[in-house]
Amino acid sequence: MDQQIFEKINRQTNIVDLVSEFVELQKSGKNFKGLCPFHNEKSPSFFVSPEKNIAKCMSCGGGGQPLTFYKQIKNISFGQAVEELAARANIELPNKKPKDKHERIYQMFEEAQKFFKFTLNHTEHGKQALDYLSKRGLSKETTEHFEIGFAPEYGDTLYQVLRDKSYDVSDMLQYSLVRQKDDGSYYDLFTSRVTFPIKNMNGRVVGFSGRTLQQDNQVKYMNSPESEIFKKGLLLYHAFDAQQEILKNKRVILHEGFFDVISSYQAGFKESVATMGTSLTKEQARLLTKLSMHVIIGYDGDKAGFEATSKAIDLIAPLKAKIDILALPESLDPDEYIKTYGMKSYQDKMKSLKDPYDYTYSKLKESKDFSKSHERIAFKDAVLKMFKGVDPSVQSMFMNRLAEDLNVSVQDLVPSPTKPKIIPKKTSKTRIKDKYYMAEIGLIIGMMRSKDIATYTSETLVYGQFADKYLSNIRYRLEKYYESHDTFDLEVFKSMLLDEELIIFEEDVLHDMDYVNNLPKSKEDIDRYIQTIIESLQIRRIKKLNEQRREKPTHAPLIVTERDSIIKNLNGVKKNGIKNSH
Repeated sequence: MDQQIFEKINRQTNIVDLVSEFVELQKSGKNFKGLCPFHNEKSPSFFVSPEKNIAKCMSCGGGGQPLTFYKQIKNISFGQAVEELAARANIELPNKKPKDKHERIYQMFEEAQKFFKFTLNHTEHGKQALDYLSKRGLSKETTEHFEIGFAPEYGDTLYQVLRDKSYDVSDMLQYSLVRQKDDGSYYDLFTSRVTFPIKNMNGRVVGFSGRTLQQDNQVKYMNSPESEIFKKGLLLYHAFDAQQEILKNKRVILHEGFFDVISSYQAGFKESVATMGTSLTKEQARLLTKLSMHVIIGYDGDKAGFEATSKAIDLIAPLKAKIDILALPESLDPDEYIKTYGMKSYQDKMKSLKDPYDYTYSKLKESKDFSKSHERIAFKDAVLKMFKGVDPSVQSMFMNRLAEDLNVSVQDLVPSPTKPKIIPKKTSKTRIKDKYYMAEIGLIIGMMRSKDIATYTSETLVYGQFADKYLSNIRYRLEKYYESHDTFDLEVFKSMLLDEELIIFEEDVLHDMDYVNNLPKSKEDIDRYIQTIIESLQIRRIKKLNEQRREKPTHAPLIVTERDSIIKNLNGVKKNGIKNSH
């Protein structure tokens, strides 16, 4: 699209009217001000200038002209922002997308939603549902925000309403708002149920969930059957309406049920969403991390909740999001916890979230009886399996915790090549400072010099690629340091090191002449260090194969074949030289 189109949309969109839909504004001279919608604050720093037609936060920098503000506040693409604001301003767009083929279906669902809301608030039958919602602790504001409705007990009322508005019966049947009896008559799918509208990420109603009011009804919740527009595994309840709060709080809270979301909302956690009676899917995990890279999982406190939480962690963790867990006791879900202990206690729980490792360890422990040997072994094995391949500092912390809980020493825990080992404290004076060791020191110095080098290193070398284990730990801590720092502070970084790491860091890294003389590290230097470190893995493998050849002479042909293949791939190193020196 031509830039002039964007300028026209910005020019013809009143910034004050637009922002007022999302922010409560107050007059301030010739401008307006309010609390920033993009971050939490107590004093207004968000200003709107009618003269410049711009809205901007003086603190976080959020906002801009109408298109920019609208894109950010709705968390949508720029193209979608252009389409929506152009429609509001009655501006015809070139190459406009064809009308959504499901538009008539969306309208039909929205008519159904209006009907359910009217029935709840303006009929005798709705009073029973309002009484139920009141007993569940829902305020009028909450009921309105979630657009809760009521499907009356009459069998075909919705069918008649939609028919009178000229909607096709075939569409009502296909999208399961109504069903057909054997005699050819029609009846509503939802009857005598409190209704919860389900929206897609464009804010269109695509389905409903209905909660029965009848105690003897075995089916508490009934959902719209899946259709072209309603696929439970692709949607999150309340995600569309929670977007602004998610953006402002920089986190999203994931629950299992509707009333968990609603109770969390009333407790002040308006950034809450939920799956719909199903386990979290990969698509929902991606949607969560698109909304925010900080996900709080607040599932039920029972065994099923623990298992669902573990599966959710496995899906979200690979997406590199920060994960915290709301751990609730006594098999309670969030809604039950609030009713039992009150909102203040729930708010306190939200201030003491657990990280995934701490949560999983605690849940594994609480289910075991340590007086029974098989349960002690099962607990130990589960913990060791959980921390396989995890950062050594985290491993060490939980290995010590495991040893204390089992009343054994860390050394008594079964050693394995894949399990953490406690290494006695050494100084760098006992270490062989070959070219591989010095390459890792050079790489660390380069990372200290530049965050860009640290980022490049972490993207190039995987965790298991190192010349020296202690130096690799120092390298890893540099990567973690730069996650919250842009420049290098020596004393702050040193405070992050364990004792044995600090000894090596001070004796070998800080006394290296390149560091002492403040010599720069070029891209070529860094690539050379990385290649040398990768080469050290091959050298160690050759050494291991030579040991295996001596220990298992019957396997010599296979071992020699692998060893010689590695040797041939080593650039610039002669075959005989390697064999003689290793």
